[in-house]
Amino acid sequence: MKRIYDTIIQIVEKYYPVFFVLLMTLIVFLSFYRLDAAYVNSWDEARHGVNAYEMMQNHNYIVNTYGYEKDYWNYKPPFSFYGVMLGYRLFGYTVFGMRFYSALCYCILSLVVGLFVKRYGKLDSLFVLAFLAANFRCFEYHMIRSGDADSMYVMFFTLAMLAMFLIPKKKWMLYGCGFFFACAFLTKSWHAMMIVAIGGLYLLISGEIKKLSVKQWIMFLISFLLPLGIWAGTRMSQDGITFLQGMLEYDLLKRTGETLENHDYPWNYYFEFIFCDNKIYLPALIICLAGALYFQRIYRKENKGEIAGYLLWILVPFTAFSIASTKLNWYVYPVMIPLFICAAVFIARICKEEQIKLGVRITVLTLTLLALFFGIKDGYTCIRDLNGDEFQSFLMESVDRDSQFAGCKAYIELNVPEYPTYWTQCNHLLGELEGDYRCVNGGTDGFVKEKERAVLYVSREIYVQQTLLEDHAVLYENDQWLLLGN
Repeated sequence: MKRIYDTIIQIVEKYYPVFFVLLMTLIVFLSFYRLDAAYVNSWDEARHGVNAYEMMQNHNYIVNTYGYEKDYWNYKPPFSFYGVMLGYRLFGYTVFGMRFYSALCYCILSLVVGLFVKRYGKLDSLFVLAFLAANFRCFEYHMIRSGDADSMYVMFFTLAMLAMFLIPKKKWMLYGCGFFFACAFLTKSWHAMMIVAIGGLYLLISGEIKKLSVKQWIMFLISFLLPLGIWAGTRMSQDGITFLQGMLEYDLLKRTGETLENHDYPWNYYFEFIFCDNKIYLPALIICLAGALYFQRIYRKENKGEIAGYLLWILVPFTAFSIASTKLNWYVYPVMIPLFICAAVFIARICKEEQIKLGVRITVLTLTLLALFFGIKDGYTCIRDLNGDEFQSFLMESVDRDSQFAGCKAYIELNVPEYPTYWTQCNHLLGELEGDYRCVNGGTDGFVKEKERAVLYVSREIYVQQTLLEDHAVLYENDQWLLLGN
């Protein structure tokens, strides 16, 4: 049995490039498969989509707008908007185009992490890719397959952390860490300060802070202050300090000190979210704890700085966001990357540790592979079963950008209890992408009074009741909704 087991491990390591490509292919598949199938979510996907679309239409790549008015609700710097724009350029004004960059960023992250972990061993590298493929939560909602800022942010966060680990051997990586921090800030604002906290503590604990010269400190400051300063100065030239002040007062102080938008949860919310309701994260944590206990003597002596780095990478964001008043699931997504790296390293060590009984090694490996299988299966099943929204489908089918009514004002009145005459963010986005509409609130009353060319999306129940709509042309319809033109 031992001979067979050792042969399997040797084959996997011998054909490492083949297995690496296969696992990366799986991650690419899970990232892009049916990427446009799910309904567009108003928070925060549609807002980013509208901001990016209108910036392109305005030919203003600094100021984000919503409804062609300056957007002082979304206080995020523009890097994620640029990612959405890239997708629009490559694939047109489509839902796939909006989400493309998020999936791409996760694939880049996985590739870089897989290659980085190879420094510990080939088996370690393959295991971390398997964990990243089983990262069900991030495939499920608000990151990899969503047109919001999180996938790009986690990518830059991870790149900053990996650069940090390389500082002891390559001092110029300090500048890379600073640059990627700036990129993370320009993607998701104050969330990136977690990088500063982790990096500062790492330099102190590892003793690297004493080895840096004045010149290196100056270059480090330039590496992040220059890109941040260029953006801040350009933004201030457009609307003074209004946007930057809003970033500070709302996006930082209020989100940390107050509960916003009803996102009030107990301090242990993130622990339950990650470890108590999924098949892959708890096994990863158990592997980390078991591996750390078994190998603690070796790693304590030889890798003190790296141990501190990984612990900080996990604990600082997890603790900080648990203390913060406003809690959202995706705030702790960066924590999952070091968790998977550590789990991959320890499971590889356990599989190859001769002093551990063969039966124990086989059992641990089998249970780990089962957990990975079910994590990947859950992710695939979730993606396979994605459904769109019926009205969103109707809206997308009802108009194209070559229509005679494309570019006109658009009103809406639906038979829904909340916001019947109000364009929700998701519908607003699709109205702009599909018909280049100027979405206007006001419903039927606004539509019938409109002097300019306009359309109205109306539910059939309301259409039947409104005699004022009888003389308007029906441009498109099904059994639930109609599109009318004046």
